[in-house]
Amino acid sequence: MIVIDKVNFPIKSFKKILEFSEIAFVVTYLILYAAGVVVLFLMGGASEGEKGSSQEFDFALNRLLFFFNYLITLFLLILRWEKTLYTLISWSNGLFLLLIALVPLSTLWSVEPGKTLSASIAMIGTCLFGLYLASNYSPKQQLQLLGWSFAISIIFSFLFAIALRKYGVMGGVHTGAWRGIYTHKNWLGRMMVLASGTLFLLANDAKKYHRTLWLFFSLAFLLILLSRSSSSLINTVLVVFTVWVSRIFRFHTKLLIPVLLSIIAVGVVLSLSSTSIAEAVVGSLGKDLSGTGRADIWPHSIEKISQRPFLGYGFGVFWNGLKGESAIIVRALKWPVPNSHNGFIDLGIDFGLLGIGLFAASFFQTLVGSVRWIRRTQSWISLWSLLLLLFMMLSNLTESALLERNSLIWVMYTALVFTLSLEQRNFQYSVSKSNSL
Repeated sequence: MIVIDKVNFPIKSFKKILEFSEIAFVVTYLILYAAGVVVLFLMGGASEGEKGSSQEFDFALNRLLFFFNYLITLFLLILRWEKTLYTLISWSNGLFLLLIALVPLSTLWSVEPGKTLSASIAMIGTCLFGLYLASNYSPKQQLQLLGWSFAISIIFSFLFAIALRKYGVMGGVHTGAWRGIYTHKNWLGRMMVLASGTLFLLANDAKKYHRTLWLFFSLAFLLILLSRSSSSLINTVLVVFTVWVSRIFRFHTKLLIPVLLSIIAVGVVLSLSSTSIAEAVVGSLGKDLSGTGRADIWPHSIEKISQRPFLGYGFGVFWNGLKGESAIIVRALKWPVPNSHNGFIDLGIDFGLLGIGLFAASFFQTLVGSVRWIRRTQSWISLWSLLLLLFMMLSNLTESALLERNSLIWVMYTALVFTLSLEQRNFQYSVSKSNSL
């Protein structure tokens, strides 16, 4: 006869409900941080080049959803304050924390202080979600949660493209290209690059469900083809190739560094050349590959940086259409430029050389920490760190996703910075403990 503890049974059930709710919260917001579903519906499925696509849309609902995320995340961090402080407070996090502190501090020299302050709240909220992931989930659990979010996104991207073609398939200048649950074909391609890398690692690491993971990996690759994003296709190959050459991390340090730098350099050149060649071919027909005219934006943007080279214009205020500092560029190019389409240039616009220097130092420290972690563990999961860093570099050559509020890329980068710090401290503790025995 089985006796059920009437007191413990409801408590255990309640705990399971809470655990499931928290996982659902994380997966849902990973999808939203990737700019999936909600923004597309708020835009009414508008496509680039279609009538009415240049109108201003009301994204109040999206802002409200992220505000709830900041509040819930802050509550969970405070609830587990010991974990939070242990994850946050470390000398190895210093450069990253200085970089984040630069965001609200730029209010002091911003051309629009009020707007910078508002954007800073969103940026700090985004970083808090990354801190929450690092402090509450192991690296493998983080990757699994991200894998779940991508699996759901892949399923709904196919459903949207087949059953809700107004939303899932683009019209206008990119008629017929799939965009799934995202607002643009290039964004679908970019997210599927990250999805491919994530699912590839999980499939190789999995002891169960590896066939399902390989299926979703294949579907992510198929979505890249259907998005007609050539740069995303190249980047996917580079991401997968990076995993396959993971043996280089067993090399001697003197050989490892030049090999690693060579891979990154080749990746950057291939990513840039794939876009440049395609633009040249399409340009010969009197058209532009993406409608952005990146080559025209960059010189104008760099010139604006030279006017405020040290501290920039302040966080999140430069690109404002015909209002403010971006008006000169918009008038010169004769279209509503949303950003410079280069994360490093936009970083210079916001924070000048100070911001670029701090980010470069923080990124290099994270890269070194990633290599140490990979060499120490030799696991598939540890390769996630290198893939994310490579993805960040490649995606920011033609888009802006550095220090970007409400961005999945920045959430995961934040989580990686704090995770590497935890892994290093745990390793040092285990070494010191073994030496004392």
